[in-house]
Amino acid sequence: MNFVLKVPGRIPVSLNQVMNWTWQKRRTYKRDWNRHIANAILVARCDENNPLPIDPKFERFELRLQSNYHANPIKDDDNLHGAWKAVIDSLVHHLILADDTRENIVTKVMMQIKVSRSEYKETIITITPLP
Repeated sequence: MNFVLKVPGRIPVSLNQVMNWTWQKRRTYKRDWNRHIANAILVARCDENNPLPIDPKFERFELRLQSNYHANPIKDDDNLHGAWKAVIDSLVHHLILADDTRENIVTKVMMQIKVSRSEYKETIITITPLP
């Protein structure tokens, strides 16, 4: 069974951009992602079709990270990989994932999908627990 978390109106920014910020702005960015992921978890737990367990703490899993954008995609793969750090750290912080090591994340797919301006940008996180 897959578990889906959606964060509307928010997508991760490039690692290059984050590294150019002051430490205060980076801390605020991380706190913002913690808050957005907490809201997404509450919504997912209320979904009858895809109920997220109260304390899942998945040990081994596949992770699919998707950002729907309409302007300024992240062009470098290494920047895209680093952009997801705050999101994955938030999943660990909220005890959805046990840890974010390579032993725990069996497969990680990071995608960017261009949407029209009339559609909202959003982040979609799909977690597939593995035995």
